Amino acid sequence: MTPFLAAIVLVAALAGRPVVAQESRPDQPPATPIMTETEQRMAAARAFLRQSNPEAAALMLEALYETNPGDMNVANLLRNCYQQLKRYAKLELLDRRLVERYPNVFGYRLDLAEVLAEQGQLDSARSAYRAAIGLLSPTDQSTMLMLVQSQIRHGLPDDALQLIDSVRVVRGNPLLYAVERGSLLESRKKYHDAANEFLPLLAEDTTREAMEGERRLLAMLEFEDSSPQVEKLLLEHTRVGGAPRAVKLLADYYIRSGRFDRAFEYCLRRDTLEGLTGGSPDYFMRQCSDRKLYAQVVHMGEQLALRQNKTPLVGDAAFLYANALVQTGRLDEGMARYDTIVAVSPDQGEKADAVYALGMICFDRLSDYPRALSYFDSVVTRFPRGLSFLNAQRSTPYCYLRMGDIDAAEKRFQSLASQPFNQDIDEEIAFNLGAIKFYRQEFDSAKVMLKKLMVAYPQGFYVNDALQLLLVLDDAGGSPELLAAYADALWYQERQMPDSCHAQLERLVNNDDKTLADDALFRMVQVDMKRGDTARVLGEIEDLAANFPESYYVPFGLKLKADILADTPSTLEAAKTIYRQLLEKYPNYPFGSEVRKKLRQLETDLKVG
Repeated sequence: MTPFLAAIVLVAALAGRPVVAQESRPDQPPATPIMTETEQRMAAARAFLRQSNPEAAALMLEALYETNPGDMNVANLLRNCYQQLKRYAKLELLDRRLVERYPNVFGYRLDLAEVLAEQGQLDSARSAYRAAIGLLSPTDQSTMLMLVQSQIRHGLPDDALQLIDSVRVVRGNPLLYAVERGSLLESRKKYHDAANEFLPLLAEDTTREAMEGERRLLAMLEFEDSSPQVEKLLLEHTRVGGAPRAVKLLADYYIRSGRFDRAFEYCLRRDTLEGLTGGSPDYFMRQCSDRKLYAQVVHMGEQLALRQNKTPLVGDAAFLYANALVQTGRLDEGMARYDTIVAVSPDQGEKADAVYALGMICFDRLSDYPRALSYFDSVVTRFPRGLSFLNAQRSTPYCYLRMGDIDAAEKRFQSLASQPFNQDIDEEIAFNLGAIKFYRQEFDSAKVMLKKLMVAYPQGFYVNDALQLLLVLDDAGGSPELLAAYADALWYQERQMPDSCHAQLERLVNNDDKTLADDALFRMVQVDMKRGDTARVLGEIEDLAANFPESYYVPFGLKLKADILADTPSTLEAAKTIYRQLLEKYPNYPFGSEVRKKLRQLETDLKVG
């Protein structure tokens, strides 16, 4: 039995059941009133709708409506069924009957107009819309907006534009329904006129329309066809004063499009309008720093320093400025900026970050490891909490390694190993302790420690490095001389002695015993890459692929080659070809996701360009 027939049987049974008088008892709840037949059928129809069965509900409601045409609950439920079933002809007939019975109800006339439009009866739909409009007062702004939006949704944009224009004249308000009118003009590629609709909305800073106008203008700025017209309009608007929000819009747009020379000017103007809060320049500096445009960061930092006059620059802007000075080679000025932060910042965390940054300059840029140690020790003793405290602890053993004090480095790593850190730091410590055993040529101990690392951290950051050392130990286990030479090369590399490291690796490459030649050649690639000798790197990668085609390191070398080629427009296609070949031939290598991301980025940049 179908659900519909079952409901009919249920309704019939309920309707025919005799009513039995029951004696009232104080300990029993009162009996539930018996529903009328109409109520029972309505309940059954609602049940069908809840069960997503509008077909059965419509059959039941149609019979009810014929006998109860004045019952609006029945009519509205039936309309709902027809809408779900897309039975527009029946819905039209029902709406016409409702309009005839209730000619002054706006909702029925609007519904009739919409169902006529859905059936493609546009002339009839226009007549129905006009009848619905006739019931409204021009002052009923919200209902008129609903009608405009209905016309737009149902394929009558010209009628919507005419209605908007007529209401604007009657109300004497040229800004009414600007979002809707602007959207219609934009869809017709009348970008200048559309932007002129959205632009006045920017003056209303707190309204939904202002935010929507800003969103639409930004979208048009970022669309190639409309961008020149909208940019020109906004520039003219800001040139004569205009809404401060337009300045913000241009500043955001120029940053998003990478036009930082223009963004610089508008970020400063926006900051002036916002009372010199520094938020816009900070954002500009952060975006430029993320893109490694350090000269732009320095330029903005200099302007902020001038604005501050006698007040030292602190906060994010001070750190971004100091870092950019370092990145552009102005080390003394950068360190002076960090010293100023340490001296004047009221925030202990900022002081710690600045001292740590000074230590890293000595470590990375100046190779002054004793001085770097003094800064790191200062962070640990003066600021015993926070991220810089943790980083200073982690950096200290590396200073000892660079100085060649392998015993002190090992003790520091062992001390860190006894502290509760996260898994990433624990893995870093474990790898370095194993590497130290390797540098000391205690190969059996190194092998045990590195194998434990791979078991403990199978998805870790150092797994590939550990695997590389284990491969060396397995391949050259029967040749102590080769292992000793390789360990010496890595020890030179760790201490930033590239010439000595390179010479040792070359001896391994040229040795009659080629057991470690491919590994040594790839190590040479890494050393030369760090020195910035890309021409030599490309040659070494070619040698690796030609002489050791089955080597584990060939795919890594090819990826590095593609990375280098991707930085030059003339070799971009060659880089993309290599990336695709890597994904096809070496799908299980650990760089797969990185290569896919890089390839997508290159394809996207090409389309945008």
